Amino acid sequence: MRVSILLLSFLLTALGFAQQPLVQTGVDFRPMLRMARDGEGIVRLYDDSGHISTVHLTLLTEVGFRVYIAQRLQRIANDSDNELLNEYYIEDTNYWRVGKQLLPFGLAMLEREYVRAGRVNTTLALGGYPISVAYCDGGTLHPKGFVARIGREYGVSVAAGENFGISGTSLNDIRLPEEAPPIGGGYRLLIGADYMRKSGDWTLAMEWLRARDGHRVEDKDNDYSLAKLQYDLPFGRKASFAWARSFENREDNYRLRLDAPIAGNVNFIPQVRWQGGRLLESSIGLQIRY
Repeated sequence: MRVSILLLSFLLTALGFAQQPLVQTGVDFRPMLRMARDGEGIVRLYDDSGHISTVHLTLLTEVGFRVYIAQRLQRIANDSDNELLNEYYIEDTNYWRVGKQLLPFGLAMLEREYVRAGRVNTTLALGGYPISVAYCDGGTLHPKGFVARIGREYGVSVAAGENFGISGTSLNDIRLPEEAPPIGGGYRLLIGADYMRKSGDWTLAMEWLRARDGHRVEDKDNDYSLAKLQYDLPFGRKASFAWARSFENREDNYRLRLDAPIAGNVNFIPQVRWQGGRLLESSIGLQIRY
């Protein structure tokens, strides 16, 4: 918490040197009703993919810096991250970023964690491939270490350090957000590969994750894969099918989802998730953005 306060103080100090910053505010509201197999209904302000409802503030300074602050409207139950603020950082867009942020790992479909970090974006002289490198420190028993991704359409990522993969926003096509490992769990090494391609109305995204050197007995070495195929329907609607596999547990998880605009910036999102031939849950949700 002390580190968070210091970072926020740094952001506010930086703003003090900026003259007449452009201020933008917004809301990303994601209420969801989840129905389990036993018929029990649960209402959350985040969806089963780990996307959280937030209110956010963006400030654009005259010198070109961008400051972004996003506060959660509800924490994920049992999540290791107990901060109310989901993100807060200052950046020189496309060059560097300092503060709590999304770590640059893969397509953020399997490993997606928000941690205090310093990040640099650059381009390799050989081949011209973009690369992002970050050092993160989420505190004791939280993610800490180096994270990097290199690539464009194809990408390779690595995270080396402590306690990676414990966030409720990670591995959500394998487990529910509330089923994430506790504080002190996770892995010391993550290696990933990803691919994304859009052709006409179709988009294919694939990601593979190797998790090694777990902190607990329960954190066994494992490999995960995720393939997602999306089709853009008329009138802004999108239908997608995802297949995720946990190789250690030999489990195949499937998700069928529809995103359908119903009014302005409001999307209606029904989805069904099953494992093998067994229905796990169904849900209906909304996404309201402005």
